[in-house]
Amino acid sequence: MRPVIQPALEKAWQGFFGSRKAGIEVEPICGLAREVLKAGPVSLSELSDKLLEEFPQWNKEAMEYGVRTHLPLVQMPPAGAWRGGTMAKYALMKADAKRDEKKLVRR
Repeated sequence: MRPVIQPALEKAWQGFFGSRKAGIEVEPICGLAREVLKAGPVSLSELSDKLLEEFPQWNKEAMEYGVRTHLPLVQMPPAGAWRGGTMAKYALMKADAKRDEKKLVRR
């Protein structure tokens, strides 16, 4: 499914951030994000703080959105009760070799 929507995600990233994403290189930010996420789920705020530490020359919010645009992230259920507001944590989606993407999309 991701390959089908990827062009739209990239256009949205450009549209939302325009010149603020100028110069941002996808591979370095996604590589660092993968390393951070290997340690376990993190909030987008925690992730963008790590990105900014490593790449202070680039816009923090644009880098965060760039990672969300290029990596398959999933939001983890909150710890505790669903009633309370908690900071959402994200993890990399694990590849599922049995998934048939053609069955997920119907016309």
